[in-house]
Amino acid sequence: MSTMHGFGERTFVQDVSRRWKWFLALGVIALLGGVFAILVPVAASISAAILAGWALLFGAVSRLLAGLRSDRTSERVTHLALGLLYLVAGLYLLLFPVSGTITLTIVLVAYFLASGAVLLVSAVQTWGSDTTAWRVFLGLISIALGVLIWADLPSSATWAIGLLIGIQLVFAGTDLVFIALAARNLTEGSERTAHPAY
Repeated sequence: MSTMHGFGERTFVQDVSRRWKWFLALGVIALLGGVFAILVPVAASISAAILAGWALLFGAVSRLLAGLRSDRTSERVTHLALGLLYLVAGLYLLLFPVSGTITLTIVLVAYFLASGAVLLVSAVQTWGSDTTAWRVFLGLISIALGVLIWADLPSSATWAIGLLIGIQLVFAGTDLVFIALAARNLTEGSERTAHPAY
């Protein structure tokens, strides 16, 4: 089992090493997109609402098709109801993306509050472990962000989603760039080993 696991890791590392330029390009694109989202969070927030709208529309189509193809009445009703709900929500976000950002921001607030509560409960359950203080810190930060964004509604809807998307893209882009550079160094080291200079 461990041999298979090691083989899988080597295969993954080899794939990344061969495609390090693609990882570097994706990392740079993510970084640029993240910086843009941080500098212009309003545009990023509206773009996120439009993207969510299209995702809901695609989900609506799949649900409606599943409902039409279902043989059981209960499943058909469930799929059709969810499909119509997705359809209405998707059209709303596409037709009114600015007000749609307020809805998404409320969802974001709920996520921060819920995740913060979960982290605090987890910290209490594992009280005394090495990660207790860190979980309490993350939980309090998450709840504080949720409260701050909620207190600043509706104006926070213009920047909260875009800013968080930008920060996430910067982190993801940085990770991809570091992975690409490490893969490049690994490739160059393998080439030097395969073709030593005399």
